[in-house]
Amino acid sequence: MNGQNRGSQQEQRKFVQLQSGISKLPDWIEKQVDKEAVDFADNFGKYLADQKYSTTQIRNIFGEIKRLQMEGKWSGEIETSLLLLKPKLAYSAKRQTKKDAEHAANDLKEFLCKGIDIVVNSDDKKRCFDNFASIYEAILAYHKAYSK
Repeated sequence: MNGQNRGSQQEQRKFVQLQSGISKLPDWIEKQVDKEAVDFADNFGKYLADQKYSTTQIRNIFGEIKRLQMEGKWSGEIETSLLLLKPKLAYSAKRQTKKDAEHAANDLKEFLCKGIDIVVNSDDKKRCFDNFASIYEAILAYHKAYSK
């Protein structure tokens, strides 16, 4: 999360919370989704809603993640499709017209790209992917709950 134009104390606090979540992402994906991960999803979902980041944008990526998850068994095609979410995330972030939503989109892109990298570099890709999908689903749910 790039930290550009994040001058207020509240914005800095949110930035630090997001960075903390990114640093813990390997444990949540490789080991298990715990209470701290759910709390992070709550804060991140609220942040995305506060920044007016579109539910449609979040759901588009989530739909693709769920589609891959429904395939069941991990395969090279699933890994390729997962990796190809990175350019979609970059495109989605660039399409944002409001500055706050653009920051939120870039933060989500950074978080998800890091998660994708953890999944594809893990020994147990299917289990890690399922944990990754669960974290993202929690972020989506909280975003929807906090959206006006």
